[in-house]
Amino acid sequence: MISSRTKSALQAKRAQGARLGKPENLTPEGQRKGGETTRRNALANENNRRAASMIVLMRQAGRNLTQIAAELNRAGFRTAKGGRFQATQVMRLANQHAHS
Repeated sequence: MISSRTKSALQAKRAQGARLGKPENLTPEGQRKGGETTRRNALANENNRRAASMIVLMRQAGRNLTQIAAELNRAGFRTAKGGRFQATQVMRLANQHAHS
């Protein structure tokens, strides 16, 4: 019920022309900083580092991204936000750790 009221109130504010969010986060510089923070946090995440090591081994064994995602999920790994792995997250995680 709270969620519904909040969403309705925000929708009404937008309809009145209000600009929601922190203005400093809406600038290109703010967005760049946010992206850097997200990448830095992902690299520092112990679960991500362990998953990245497994991804490297599974790629060397010839598995594709979908197979790797399924295996990570079976092994109990979760994304940084607590979700299940999909092929896209596997690819991003592999790319992040390859460039770190």
